[in-house]
Amino acid sequence: MPQPPKMNISEVNRIHFARHVLHLLLPLLRKLLQEQMEEKELEAKVKGVLVNEVSNKCRTSIVDFHRSCKCCPYDLCLACCSEIRKGKVRKHVVREAANRKGLSGNHLYCPVATGIKEDDLVHFQMHWEKGEPVIVSDVLQLTSGLSWEPLVMWRAMRDVKKSSNIKDDHFAVRVLDCLDWCQVDISLHQFCLRYKQGRTHSTTHWPEMLKLKDWPPSNLFDQRLLRHSAEFISALPFPQYTDPRYGLLNLAVKLPHGVLKPDLGPNICIAYGFPQELGRGDSVTKLHCDMSDVVLNLGRSSRSLVKLFFVPAGCPHQVRNLKVAMGFVSPENVGKCIKLTGEFRWLPSYHPAKMDKLEIKKIDLYALKEVICFLDPSCSEGSTSGA
Repeated sequence: MPQPPKMNISEVNRIHFARHVLHLLLPLLRKLLQEQMEEKELEAKVKGVLVNEVSNKCRTSIVDFHRSCKCCPYDLCLACCSEIRKGKVRKHVVREAANRKGLSGNHLYCPVATGIKEDDLVHFQMHWEKGEPVIVSDVLQLTSGLSWEPLVMWRAMRDVKKSSNIKDDHFAVRVLDCLDWCQVDISLHQFCLRYKQGRTHSTTHWPEMLKLKDWPPSNLFDQRLLRHSAEFISALPFPQYTDPRYGLLNLAVKLPHGVLKPDLGPNICIAYGFPQELGRGDSVTKLHCDMSDVVLNLGRSSRSLVKLFFVPAGCPHQVRNLKVAMGFVSPENVGKCIKLTGEFRWLPSYHPAKMDKLEIKKIDLYALKEVICFLDPSCSEGSTSGA
């Protein structure tokens, strides 16, 4: 199956997009430099660190300067140092209720996929920079109509298995039993059959509600589901943001080779159970917000791609049943990503969401370096391999 074609972007548009990224990221760079200069005033010489190190206290990634214990490998980021020094280590956190000041309407931008022109990118950006979700309809017309039925995807994986050396453990998955809140090991084929036919517990007669999350791993998606991966990526509108390989406004693409990249998908979440919410172990994914921007396809059944939902970072949302999702990092929402990272630092140390998996500050620095070197090639001559 051929890969989705590479976008043909003119030099004028490349310069325009680079300036757009630079305009949005420079204020964040100034704030980062201010944090570092405040620490340098207290210590004349600070040791540099690797970009993938994290603070032992808040689990946030350390971009550059930090504090280290001389007797043990305990590191503190600049934010932790400043809070401890000012006595702002809080034991209890309270927050304000929903704030709806300046609400001017209750409408979302909903373009039709087949009618999107080059000029519509500006319209999309106008809503996107306000933190508004965007819904793109009629996406089916841009695809071959490939079915996303779980059994169809299982057969596709089985065909790939026959033609390559794929181990059988890829066909055994661990799912969440939403009724008992425990993990269950099950074969992929059995899970797909139950999704189609349904099943009830023999003793309680409650419907069985199983959820398969983040499957398959994003690094295996295009290998195990070749046609589905190519169709999903090809159908994505506004590829300047969504293309996971060449998107000029997708900052996650700007990480160089050899640097550990965040897992942004694409991946699939499949859940089944009962049409109504029972109030006990429902298969609905609870209200949550993602650390990055995300584009996803939702379906009550496993129909082909019909609508795509663009959800900005930090926007609360919930889904149920079938979901195909892929994350990206837009320059408009980098500030929100950094804000969310700071808020997640206050989660308990055992909370699974505490780890800074996105490493947004690292993405910010590499993106700035790339656009500056593109706009001013002379600066790349004296640059090093680091950001």
